[in-house]
Formats: sequence, C-alpha cells, structure tokens
Amino acid sequence: MFTNRVRGRLPGAPTPSTMFDRSTAAALHRALPQPFPPQPAGSPLVVLPLRLPTTDTLACRRALHGLLGRRLASYCMRVDTARNALCVDLNVHRCDVAQCMCLLVAGLTRAEFGHVETLRQPASGAARP
Repeated sequence: MFTNRVRGRLPGAPTPSTMFDRSTAAALHRALPQPFPPQPAGSPLVVLPLRLPTTDTLACRRALHGLLGRRLASYCMRVDTARNALCVDLNVHRCDVAQCMCLLVAGLTRAEFGHVETLRQPASGAARP
C-alpha cells in the first residue's frame, strides 16, 4: 500500500475493500452471463488455480460467488503472506472452465491463473477418513 507520510494514503491508491468492487463493477459490462448448459452426467471436476494480489479473503469470496454463482462447485483459499497474495483453488466442472475463465478475467483483472488439472478423487473402494 503506497502512503504519504503527510497526508496518509495517496489518492487513487487501491484499498483492499475497493480493489474487487471497482474492478468487478467496471469490467462486468464486458461479460454477459450465459445460460447454464446442461451438464453431462460424467462431467468431471477440475481444479483452476488462481492468485490474487490481496489478502482480503472476505472480498475475494464475495467476488467469486458474485462472478461465478452456481458454476463454482467448491474452493480452497490460502493466504501467501510472503507474496502478500491470496491463492485460491477453484473446483468447477470441465464443461464450465471456458466460461468461468472469461468471467474471472472480466471481473478480476489482476488475477493470475495456473494450470487446470483434473480433481483427484479417491477410488470407490478406498477407505475414507
């Protein structure tokens, strides 16, 4: 966060509470929500890694649910204090990956994506904790 010792925060510097609101509101006019396609019965879940330059988990959670809605199956968040970033593993259906990425790029302009991988699930005969 850039600050000025005399006046405090520099004008126009992003704050954790407004970083998502401004980017989401300003960029959502470019992304039109599409109707949900019928999901195939065998559509596997995939992991879509995402890194955001903030540590505000509540703002991130609100932005993700606002952008993806029912497309978001589940997610896992980790705070990377060394890089001052938030790492999120999104679980979405493979048939929704392209649309989710379009919505995330339009709504979270400073987000970085990782490699999409199939979610590993335990075998049906494996013991569960």
